[in-house]
Amino acid sequence: MDYSTKGYHGTLADTAKSIIEENGFRVSSKKNEWLGTGVYFFAYRQHALDWIKHRRYKNKKTAVLSAIFEYNDIEYLDLDDPSNIDKLNATVQTIIETSEDTEFDLSSLSIEEKRNIYCNMYRRAYPNTKVISYTFSRNHEPYTVAGYKKNQKQFCVIDPSLIKNIQIEWCDENGIKL
Repeated sequence: MDYSTKGYHGTLADTAKSIIEENGFRVSSKKNEWLGTGVYFFAYRQHALDWIKHRRYKNKKTAVLSAIFEYNDIEYLDLDDPSNIDKLNATVQTIIETSEDTEFDLSSLSIEEKRNIYCNMYRRAYPNTKVISYTFSRNHEPYTVAGYKKNQKQFCVIDPSLIKNIQIEWCDENGIKL
């Protein structure tokens, strides 16, 4: 089965312009990337807008890009599926237990740093994995009147060559000149 997903990426306007001109994103490899090394997208534009606000890009022009990424079933790890979380956990556990590194202590790391390491471990064990997604609970969000929280589905695209059709979806009131 093939997938074609539209995702949204919030960033500075100058960075957005550079991404479009160079027709590509740079892979993020910070140690606290919660789905491992890759290019991050939100499933919904509003979450990308919220991300920009959260980053507090004070007095800087911002933009939201949209892009299509295409991948097949074997390349996709959907962590909303409980069986895939079980597979990730089993893989990580096996790697830790069979590691010759006796100093494999992750107890001092944040949950984001651990997730990053675990997703990257999984990808080394399953190199065909090109996209990982998960819906994060936004615990700070209050329940709506109807009883729902605004959770956030995110995608980490490991292979930037899967990303196509990059477009400006939104820009701040100052606009972006291309």
